[in-house]
Amino acid sequence: MDLSFQTSGEALQIAEESGDIFSKGIPYVSQGISSYGKGLLEEAKKHLLKGIEFCEQSNNLGFNANAHSHLGITYFEMGNFSKSKEHYED
Repeated sequence: MDLSFQTSGEALQIAEESGDIFSKGIPYVSQGISSYGKGLLEEAKKHLLKGIEFCEQSNNLGFNANAHSHLGITYFEMGNFSKSKEHYED
């Protein structure tokens, strides 16, 4: 999990420097998933929400669905069941 967190963080930094919307969605989602795996739920939520934003802008349906699924899991772990349900329905 540590390597995943580090690698997705590096990818996120590169994507931010590029300014390309499509390139930003994937590493934000990946960083969110890695953050969840490390138990950093607030950080996971923040990155997954940002990833959803970029995936919607770039029409990246696969990673958008992945982000909603993991955000549903994250909200569930945080005890926010209504928000969890919303993301499972998206």
